[in-house]
Amino acid sequence: MSDKIKHLYEFEGFRLDAETPCLWRDGKFVAIAPKALQILVLLVEKRGEIVSREELLEKVWHETFVEEANITYTISLLRKSFGDKKFVQTVSKRGYRFTAEVSRIEETYQTEIKENETVTLPTPKDNRRFVVTSAAIFCLILLTGLAYYAWQNTNAQNFPVSERNIKTLAVLPFKNLNKDEESALSLGFTDSLISRIGSLKRFTIRPLSAVEKFAKSKKDSLEFGKELKCDAVLVGTFQTVGNRLRVNVRLLDVRDGTQIWTANFDETEADLFLLQSKLATQVAGSLLEKLTDSDQRLLGKDYTENAEAYRAYLRGRTIFERRIEGGFQQILDEYNKAVSLDPTFALAYTGLADLFMRRGNGLSGAESQDAYKKAKSYAQKALELDGDLAEAHNSLGRIKRTADWDWQGAEKDFKRAIELDPNNAMALAWYAQMLSSLSRHDEALANIKRAIEIDPISPSVTGILFPVIEGRGDFDEGLRLSKEAYLFDKENNNSRRSYATFLYHKGEFGKVIELVEESAAKNKITDHVRLSLLTGSYHQIGQPGKTFEFLNKIKEKAQTDTKYLYSLAVVYAELNRFDESLAALEKCFALREERLIWLNTEPRFGDLKNDSRFREIVRKMRLDQSSSEF
Repeated sequence: MSDKIKHLYEFEGFRLDAETPCLWRDGKFVAIAPKALQILVLLVEKRGEIVSREELLEKVWHETFVEEANITYTISLLRKSFGDKKFVQTVSKRGYRFTAEVSRIEETYQTEIKENETVTLPTPKDNRRFVVTSAAIFCLILLTGLAYYAWQNTNAQNFPVSERNIKTLAVLPFKNLNKDEESALSLGFTDSLISRIGSLKRFTIRPLSAVEKFAKSKKDSLEFGKELKCDAVLVGTFQTVGNRLRVNVRLLDVRDGTQIWTANFDETEADLFLLQSKLATQVAGSLLEKLTDSDQRLLGKDYTENAEAYRAYLRGRTIFERRIEGGFQQILDEYNKAVSLDPTFALAYTGLADLFMRRGNGLSGAESQDAYKKAKSYAQKALELDGDLAEAHNSLGRIKRTADWDWQGAEKDFKRAIELDPNNAMALAWYAQMLSSLSRHDEALANIKRAIEIDPISPSVTGILFPVIEGRGDFDEGLRLSKEAYLFDKENNNSRRSYATFLYHKGEFGKVIELVEESAAKNKITDHVRLSLLTGSYHQIGQPGKTFEFLNKIKEKAQTDTKYLYSLAVVYAELNRFDESLAALEKCFALREERLIWLNTEPRFGDLKNDSRFREIVRKMRLDQSSSEF
């Protein structure tokens, strides 16, 4: 004889099978996400007791790293399965408790062969019936197993996507199945979806700068989604077959790994813009209960009707985003081709503005100013064509801040860019940078924190946190965070430079020297900031020979590069050579060196800040702002 016991639980019309597991209500099957069902079994088995969040993480997500927010989300799914019944109680700071009255039922199944009973094997005459019966039983068992497997993998998908409370989304770079095709189209699909869905202002959308790392990483989409701290990821593939574009997209809930939506598209290459519009509309429609007329217009917005102009823009943008060395002329040619094919293509003019802005940052003196003037004219042209283009407002804000020192105008454009695109992490970061230079420290910190929430992994965004903290004078926090960033990626120049800077402010001059010289030996990089840190560090530890060795290197480079001239002013101030420091600053002012915007918040100027001549330069630049009232 063999016995098999099945454990069932009943509570207020519900029946829970803890082994399968599955849930019924009044005899009807209840669709419930697998993780929520596992939590229910655990709570019911420990009914009346408090089950801690740590125990839930250990027993339900034991093979996966998830944040505690996943528990809150899954508990909410479980509660919705009960309708108006309040079975799951939250015990503040301790965990959860199942409060319903539960009856435990055990069903026993028995199979036996009685003593002395003869077992008759099938004779050849019975073989056919035996085989048919056995096959039928086998098929029934197989189908039951497959049905359960399918339910287990799909019942979470039956939960409406719009009720999953998805607030943050990452559109990962689309994978090109045609290996020999241009990769720019991948950027086109990805950027288009980010821009269109972001324009609805209903979600926090990770920007292109954050998600583009996925294409280079070996992580799977769910793992990358967790790194980006988002609720869901959209993954897609595309393939060109003849003159048609075939696209597949899948929406995955990062919190429980469920595929919650999928769709396929097939359009001609000539209908690329129609395809992008359909993609954005259907993805947004899957996430929201209803799309308004305004939503439909935003999702269907195209920046050009010329497909060839758009492809040229994408090729230029791809090279620009990858920061390919020596790529300036290639980018310029592609953007110029785009605007020649469509003179009303505002986004391409914004691309030109960003290109010359970057070029100006890499130059100095008159050459830098010439590049900035071109950047400004392109940004203004873009806004003439499309006054609601967030990217163009952001570009113009940067130019007004960096080249014109027009703080009021820059703030207006930054705010407009953020208003039009709340997910524009770089607009928030650059706005924070300007606020910091104007000593509006609390506003600066709030904006950079919001930027990092949107884009938590891009060095271009996170790197701006350090000058904001430095401007506040919070050197302990700066040292802690910069050390974390440096240890996470020792090859990142910005992280290494920020770490050295805060070590300097904390008086760890020996460590500064070791870090900077090791970096210089390894990467052959010793820029104006690092030379300045080395000079100051050797001065502080009493090595005049080394101090003047590096001081002379700065002086030599300052003859042709105003960035070194600014660093020379910083070092002279620390050496108490105030007249020489002020002379260097006056020259920086005349040549409009962009680093001068940090004049009022640079800690290393020390006692020089009390000199009336220093204060006069600050006054002429109108840097002593303490509020948004100009």
